[in-house]
This record gives sequence, structure tokens and C-alpha cells, in this order.
Amino acid sequence: MDPDNTPITIQNDLQLLLFMRLWTSRGELALSTVKDFVNKSVSRQIELPEIPNRNLKSELSEMRDNLSILLRRLG
Repeated sequence: MDPDNTPITIQNDLQLLLFMRLWTSRGELALSTVKDFVNKSVSRQIELPEIPNRNLKSELSEMRDNLSILLRRLG
């Protein structure tokens, strides 16, 4: 099989293994926190704190875009 078409698994990719460890240990908490915050912020604007050299809104948008891509690739 062409290496470029080989599925990525936790056995052959350290990054996926680390992501899965993080998600399985804290993902449920992160998802619950986001859901609760979505409900809390209905019809309210959210003001993020400023962090030097960071753009939180841009980072969150990038996370959304990348998660969307990954979800389409899940087998």
C-alpha cells in the first residue's frame, strides 16, 4: 500500500496518540464546558481577554476549520 494512503492510527502516529490521550482524559470536560458556555451566552456578546501576540478568535476559528477537516477524514 502506498504510504501516503496508509490510514493514520495511534500505532503509527505519535501526534494522533497524544491527541487521543488528551481527548479521552479531558475531552468530555472540554465539550461539556463549551456546551454550557454556548447555552449561557445565548443572545449575549462575548468579549475575550487580550493576550499579547495571540488572537483567540482567530485561533478558535482555525480550530473549528481543522476539526471540520478531521471529522470528514474519520473512517
